[in-house]
Amino acid sequence: MLRTAILVSLAAGLATAQTQDRVVLKSGRVLLGSVERDGPFHVSLRERELGAIDVPRTAVRAVLRGELSADPFAPEAPAEPGDAPETYIRWLPARADEDGGLETATSRWFDPASESTVFLVGVVHIADPAYYAELQKVLDACDLVLFEGVGKGEASDAELASLDVMMRMQLALRGATGLGFQKDHLEYAREFWVNSDVDYGELRAALRERKASLPTDHPVVARLLKTALSVANGSDARRSPRLQHRLKNLMGPGLAQADAILQRPNFAGMRGAVIEHRNGAVMRDLDRTLAEGAHGRWIAVFYGAGHLPDFATRFAQRGMRYEGVGWHRAWRMPAREPDEGFDRKALDRTLGELESGLAGARLSVQLATVGGEDRYGYHDEDLHDGASSLALLAEFLAAHDGRLDAPVADPFGGSDGSAAAPTTLRGRSARRIGAALLGDDAALRMAARSVIDERLGGAADALRKARARFATVGSRSLDEPASVVRVLRAIAAREVRGLGPSGAAALADLLFVGCDEAGRWFRFRTSDAAGRSRSDCGFLEVSDEFAIVWSVGCSAGDGVALPDAAALEAVVERLVAQTFEARR
Repeated sequence: MLRTAILVSLAAGLATAQTQDRVVLKSGRVLLGSVERDGPFHVSLRERELGAIDVPRTAVRAVLRGELSADPFAPEAPAEPGDAPETYIRWLPARADEDGGLETATSRWFDPASESTVFLVGVVHIADPAYYAELQKVLDACDLVLFEGVGKGEASDAELASLDVMMRMQLALRGATGLGFQKDHLEYAREFWVNSDVDYGELRAALRERKASLPTDHPVVARLLKTALSVANGSDARRSPRLQHRLKNLMGPGLAQADAILQRPNFAGMRGAVIEHRNGAVMRDLDRTLAEGAHGRWIAVFYGAGHLPDFATRFAQRGMRYEGVGWHRAWRMPAREPDEGFDRKALDRTLGELESGLAGARLSVQLATVGGEDRYGYHDEDLHDGASSLALLAEFLAAHDGRLDAPVADPFGGSDGSAAAPTTLRGRSARRIGAALLGDDAALRMAARSVIDERLGGAADALRKARARFATVGSRSLDEPASVVRVLRAIAAREVRGLGPSGAAALADLLFVGCDEAGRWFRFRTSDAAGRSRSDCGFLEVSDEFAIVWSVGCSAGDGVALPDAAALEAVVERLVAQTFEARR
């Protein structure tokens, strides 16, 4: 039995190296050594026989440091699982000596007939990015993930919003709370992730059969939604961590009551269609999978936390054995209100002064941090060039990961004289083509962009892939300042989807320009062909754990002179230096 084989392998590892870290693979093999990085996409370790290696997270069952872990995500279930949770979402008030916040649960179950372990993984739709990184590890440790997705990609946004009022409320509050959206921070593009839900027409039929209204039509829910929308739309919290903290304290306890609200008698019809009918479809998929698939697998059912109490009841009725629960902090709420990460008033004054000296040109700024969630914006609805090039470069390097210094085949068939593939690019490596894309030679930069587009299946397909890699599907453009900052944060953290550690380091190195007393500077500058806009984006790496990220744009209308690159660089360095000094 696979479950027994894994435990025997673990026991053997323990007998030889009690103090070493263990990386348990899905195959059952155990790697012994020292884990140097337990990242969202790779586990880096110095294995006792193989030396330094990087293991994709999707191949890892568990990472165990020191003694065997007793949590529910270790290969061996806890000896004392306790009682199954009654709710899969809760609010913990902060105390003077302990953070509180909104939490969701993952429970572990064992199916004796198939010797399979099944995880019920609850989720909320907006949360801290670190929460989604934690859930991604749990889900990627499984062999199959059955995930929520009514309509299976065919329902419109309006249809989905009408069905899931909690999602609509949370999305309305996303900007005001400073939290991230589930689909922006989780990687669904896995071969072992399967959409397990009903289509939109079937769900509407289930509602009609029960004479139930849509969730958003119910008067109680409509009042909650109206309150959430008015708070979000009328809030200045987008620019203030303190106001975001207060808003989360106001709304979090209400979201944690979702299970209790859905159990009220006047929600019975809606609960029967939206929760129980959909859960029944998932159970049919799960039963078929357990009956037909290999024994001993790990399977996850990944749904909104409100669905999970009903799933747990069905699991127990099916004869599955409860084996423990783990809780994940979705919103971290310290007792003390957070300090403002940026001195917003001082930055507003500085930018006002700088803009007044630009003779009518307009500045647009977004500053952020890595190693924190602080963000500052000024006219940040404007578009900045830059992120599309950086995201395409990441996609290109990911396509050549592990062979960045090998010659790249000419996508144009080697025809001399082609403007898109000049002889100067022919035979270059992915790394050198990336350097050309970010270089100062405009003709070579355009040629590199053409080569990259063609290698990625054409310009439209390349951009689609790049948007998906950096989770900017909901943005107007890859060149929104928020998208620029998201791309740069990933590069600064050396944690880019689809890129191994060496590829992520290579991407950052292509942006490196030099050092000073503040730290190491990484940047990329662009200007449009019409001479009406210019942008400067990058990050200052203060330490291994902290960086200041910026995207600064300048635009000029008719009859207004656009400042030169040196002037924009001076603006950037003043803003970053001011932020750096304020944090020392």
